[in-house]
Amino acid sequence: MEWREAIVVGAGISGLTAAYKLKKQGMRVTVLDAGERAGGLINTVDSDGFLVENGPQTFAPGRSPELMSLINDLNMDLEPANEHARRRYLFLNGKLEALPTSPQEAITSRVLSWSGKLRVLQEMRQPSFSSGEMAGEDEISVDTFFRQRFGDEVADRLVNPFISGIYAGDPRALSLPSVFPSLWDMYKDTGSILKTGFLKFREGQTEKRQKARENPELAQETSASKHALFSLKRGLQYLPLTMARQVAECHSGVTVTDIQVDRSTFTLNLDDGRQFQTNKLVLAVPAFIAAQLLQGFAPLASEVLLQIPYVSIAVAHIGFLRSDIEHPLDGFGFLVPEKAKMALLGSIWASSLFPDRSMEQYVLLSNYMGGARNPHVALQSPDEITELACRDLSIAFRSKGLLKPAFSRVVRHARGIPQYNIGHRKRIQTIDWYLAKHPNLALCGNYIEGISLNECVKSGMTAAERIIQLNALSVT
Repeated sequence: MEWREAIVVGAGISGLTAAYKLKKQGMRVTVLDAGERAGGLINTVDSDGFLVENGPQTFAPGRSPELMSLINDLNMDLEPANEHARRRYLFLNGKLEALPTSPQEAITSRVLSWSGKLRVLQEMRQPSFSSGEMAGEDEISVDTFFRQRFGDEVADRLVNPFISGIYAGDPRALSLPSVFPSLWDMYKDTGSILKTGFLKFREGQTEKRQKARENPELAQETSASKHALFSLKRGLQYLPLTMARQVAECHSGVTVTDIQVDRSTFTLNLDDGRQFQTNKLVLAVPAFIAAQLLQGFAPLASEVLLQIPYVSIAVAHIGFLRSDIEHPLDGFGFLVPEKAKMALLGSIWASSLFPDRSMEQYVLLSNYMGGARNPHVALQSPDEITELACRDLSIAFRSKGLLKPAFSRVVRHARGIPQYNIGHRKRIQTIDWYLAKHPNLALCGNYIEGISLNECVKSGMTAAERIIQLNALSVT
């Protein structure tokens, strides 16, 4: 039996953040992870001259305060994405259409018809949601919200592909208050997204002018960088690897089979026969694994955790000769609406964002498939997935023939993305209520309050703060 001051189960970004924060508080932390390496879904691979991100590709510092605080603390070097990264495309009516990036472009854009644009402008006049449209108190699906507020074209052409691109989910099932909490708050403030947005824009412009008068150069720099995208030098995997080295005691390839509790002491049984004990425990694993570990001493919380669904996703990283693709590839990539009937959910043009992602004369595209829309695709063989991706890319780029890959690497994430379906917030609240009797236990991960890198880091920090506060109370 080995005693540890604090134990974190799971070496993904949330777990490592929690461990790193606890370590900085002077605690001796042990991290246990069943995987072969630290990082979880964050995994950068250098293969045949292509630098592949199997997990997230970029982040926006202007929208990632917790993540940037961590990166700055670790003294890591940022890599800015190409200036074209702000341009996004949509596969619509058989070709790629650029999404508008300004109000002026929105007027002339062909993404929405003129009737669709007029319907958007009528949002302020739409009635409030009736009880029949609500799935419970403060609960409504993403699709129902946008379809009622902005019309069918916005729901089908914009929201549907966006949700598939981010969550790989079904907007008819996802909860708007859970997926877009700030948007829901905006609606509740005035009963109109456009009205609230206009008021916030006016306030922002006033603040911007004030800052410009006080410090013109800083105001210009802040405005330019707010939506800029970045990665890290040689890939995002260096973030979790750096944290793992800082924590020092990080064990990979170790599975916790079950956990027992005696008063405030947790006993963790490992698959190699060892036992660890601690009175400060963080579970930073997917909801379905946390459910297994809690089954013995918190069966009701375990039952609710199992109600959080996941979807599987396949990522086909494909390299092509640049000369084989006529499209300029001058953007982040493109998304695909469900009505297009493609296997692809979307494609990120990795080498357009960061030229070092591919060799000269080649391009690297990361193509996402499966999810709630096409669950069967993620189960197919790597060759079949690559073939489907090449077929859809050939259609999107209007190639004269089927595009032939010069490089391909397929990664499948079984149960990779949690789904914030209707009732998600209530489920999380219920789990917290059931675990209140174990104040020295904290959960964190992408199934709680957000799946972005920043939200995962924030979740890890919140879990660590819970343990730190408990430690402070025990000391006093």
